[in-house]
Amino acid sequence: MDEQELYIAMKSLPDFDCWPLPHTWYTKFGIPLPTVIGPKEYMESGYTTKCTYEMKKLPPLILNEPQDGGRLVIVPETVPVEVSTTQVPFDCPGIFPAVLPSLCDPSPA
Repeated sequence: MDEQELYIAMKSLPDFDCWPLPHTWYTKFGIPLPTVIGPKEYMESGYTTKCTYEMKKLPPLILNEPQDGGRLVIVPETVPVEVSTTQVPFDCPGIFPAVLPSLCDPSPA
């Protein structure tokens, strides 16, 4: 399918203006560039709320029977992992504990 056929097929969609298009199509097919608005204007427009309650021509999707014949996915059993914590004393004289003299001396510097 070439670009012209793809453009004609997409143009027939009711929500054609919502689809992302290649930048070259705007000049090639004379499509006006989409306008850019800031977050404040977008929130005030209530666009998503309008789209939610807008009447749609698509039929509802009703699932009356189990999908894929009711097949259940078998989850493999987990292998128990043994975890242990070992504590050992740490002593490094002269370096630890790291104490800043300015925090220990209550007198102003």
